[in-house]
Amino acid sequence: MSVVYFKLRYPNAKVIAFEPDQANRLLLEKNININHLTDVTVVPAAVWKEDTVLQFSAVAGQGSKIDLHATNTIEVKAERLRNYLQQPIDFLKIDIEGAEDVVLADCQNQLHMVQNIFVEYHGTVQETSKLTGILSLLERSGFAVYIKMAADNLAQPYINKVTGTAHDVQLNIFGYRK
Repeated sequence: MSVVYFKLRYPNAKVIAFEPDQANRLLLEKNININHLTDVTVVPAAVWKEDTVLQFSAVAGQGSKIDLHATNTIEVKAERLRNYLQQPIDFLKIDIEGAEDVVLADCQNQLHMVQNIFVEYHGTVQETSKLTGILSLLERSGFAVYIKMAADNLAQPYINKVTGTAHDVQLNIFGYRK
């Protein structure tokens, strides 16, 4: 839905969307067609730190993700996001279910091409260094950030320190040039 929203809000924008999950991609393409959107490219691949093939947990919803260790996965094509950041980018949205730190680290030297960035961070309480690493990387790349909670997964964080799910912490990180 974000592709439709941004394209309707900014009709002259060129949009490139990556979607490795076939069910989600078909829905995205349907929404693009229903809304008669033009200048939208849907790449049937995950974004990653290199061009490769990865193991992917496809659950036809928001939980689909790169999963290098699971056994119930499919293989998907992955493309290096950094290769797409060779020209000025007005807005980069990254919602890649836990692979944010790896992809952003690889893109760091190209983030000067990005004016505004949105990162939906996914992690666990034990992975605090991933979050602080992303925030430091964004600051070094010249972004000021605003953070909002994406999901309140731990209602009592001192009592229940983990959710037992893949992501205890889900944050929306809005970055804009200082």
